[in-house]
Amino acid sequence: MKNADSLSSCENSWDATNLVVNPSSYMACLNDFLSSPSGLSQESNVLREGTPKKVVGFKQSVQAIYVESAAKEGVSMLKDM
Repeated sequence: MKNADSLSSCENSWDATNLVVNPSSYMACLNDFLSSPSGLSQESNVLREGTPKKVVGFKQSVQAIYVESAAKEGVSMLKDM
């Protein structure tokens, strides 16, 4: 949420390099994201428990692609990605 609006709890929460959310703002930013239209589809991938909610796990999925011959198909497949 680098482009957080002025009403967001993520406003001014990035570190000096503008690459990482400050640890003290992380949960507020995560909650904002998971309740946003972009984050609603990801909410079920984060397991949170307790009061206040803490992250205790997450789900990640990988889609494997079978390549019969890396020499013949590998380069074109990588270019398609």
